[in-house]
Amino acid sequence: MTCIRAESQVTTQSFLSRYPVFNLEMAREHLPGDARQRIQHAVEAGRAITLRRGVYATVPEGVPAQQYSPDRYLVLAASYPDAMLAGHAALELLGLAHSEWNSCSAYSTQRRLKFRVRSVEYSTVVPPAKLVHAGRQELGVLTSTRGNLNIRHLGIERCIVDGFDRPRLFGGVVELVKSLDGARLLDLNLLNQLLDVYESRTLFGAVGWFLERNQRALFVSDGILGSLEPRRPASPHYLDRKSGNAVLSKRWNVLVPRELAGGEGDES
Repeated sequence: MTCIRAESQVTTQSFLSRYPVFNLEMAREHLPGDARQRIQHAVEAGRAITLRRGVYATVPEGVPAQQYSPDRYLVLAASYPDAMLAGHAALELLGLAHSEWNSCSAYSTQRRLKFRVRSVEYSTVVPPAKLVHAGRQELGVLTSTRGNLNIRHLGIERCIVDGFDRPRLFGGVVELVKSLDGARLLDLNLLNQLLDVYESRTLFGAVGWFLERNQRALFVSDGILGSLEPRRPASPHYLDRKSGNAVLSKRWNVLVPRELAGGEGDES
């Protein structure tokens, strides 16, 4: 997370107006004098609230401070400078989430610690080891501007591959697939690059199954499916063992939750 710099020093009020969520380092960067004291005065006046140590939110005018719930994505980004919003939070940011969750997660190399602000639970997990070891952890990561902060988050292709690799982080395979079924644009070359780094036959099978499921909507050619098929698992693998009854997709050798298998001709 990085803040978008202002052109000159600002007053406390103009700083608060510019940043709906911020941390103490940002305040020190922009405010002259004792930034901590300035922010503390704003908190005492009800113009800002303390979310956790060193992280604050600006309270909109006319809203009681004790009732204000800040933007969850900004809270996590301001809490961890290296945060890469992932899991269900990434699906929500992309406008794809099938349902709304009162949780927000990110990849971070900092100490993993859960915390709660209002009704939302925040957590961090380590980035995927294979991407880190290959030096490709930024592959498929997007940067969006929100609340005058630059926020890094997973793109659709990373959500597909990371999602099948870590389904619990994305709400389980059923939630993941129902969310991703809404995608209409996909970089198939990027998807292949990610699969090559992961080197997992289970992921080749899972992604092949998903692309076949959405072949028309995502303009996936038979040739692309054919290139993935030889790299599927040699024996049946569950997409998610915790999702209940499953049926076998024979082409991809993956066991799919029954709720997702309709119309596919899969065999139980």
